[in-house]
Amino acid sequence: MPIFERVGRKKTDALIPVYNMVVASEIVCRKRSFGWRMAFPVVNFFIFSYLMIDLARSFGRNGFLDHLA
Repeated sequence: MPIFERVGRKKTDALIPVYNMVVASEIVCRKRSFGWRMAFPVVNFFIFSYLMIDLARSFGRNGFLDHLA
């Protein structure tokens, strides 16, 4: 939730299951549909991994351990 506050979003946006990925995709400048793809099984694992690595990069965390976490 602190990540959403840093970019000026509400805390409650992080609590809604699929919508939080839509907001995360907006934060990293991806299309909103990229976050909605999280609703599909199997695809969501790859989308989640990609979004979290992209989110870490947008906050200056470029190390391997940062991406792994």
